[in-house]
Amino acid sequence: MGQSYYQVGKYEDALACLDVVLHIIPTHREGHISRSATYFQMGEYQKSYDALKNIRGWEDDEVIQRNMRALEDRMKQQSESQN
Repeated sequence: MGQSYYQVGKYEDALACLDVVLHIIPTHREGHISRSATYFQMGEYQKSYDALKNIRGWEDDEVIQRNMRALEDRMKQQSESQN
């Protein structure tokens, strides 16, 4: 259901579905990844980053680390453009 909302750009509804999933299964990896992607699409880069940090074992996952570095760059660009 959340994926359907995401695909049509209803990000708040997608997040509500993900909240339910992550409340029931807090360690649900794909739930956190989807949450991160949703926040990214909303331009909420810090929240996207934080969602990735909720993934168990993120410290040892190269793909997650790469995404986090990309988000750090995006947040830095966003901060610089606001100054």
